[in-house]
Amino acid sequence: MMIQSETVAIVYSVKRTAMDGKQYCSVILGNTPFGEAAANFKGGDVMKASCEPGAFEKFPEIDPMQPRRLRMLTTIKPAAGGKNQVHVLDFLSDETPSANKPAGDKAVQK
Repeated sequence: MMIQSETVAIVYSVKRTAMDGKQYCSVILGNTPFGEAAANFKGGDVMKASCEPGAFEKFPEIDPMQPRRLRMLTTIKPAAGGKNQVHVLDFLSDETPSANKPAGDKAVQK
């Protein structure tokens, strides 16, 4: 059973690469820090996540100087060093940005 979440984040870029004949994809995500954590940031909270290669084709063109807030379907996957990381399964739609709005998550089990 894989738990999936609908997540909203600012998407800065999506990159597709090929290695040993296999396609890989990564996405740079961000959000405006909120609550007590906001005091520890100058700028946004940015992270790199893995992404399904098929989602790359669905990703809309964006201006790197004007990233877009998008809804996406995500899950958690094992990563190097025994850690976990966010994995984007699919891009769902645009989300209207609002100032200091935290990411909204809705858990979905499949």
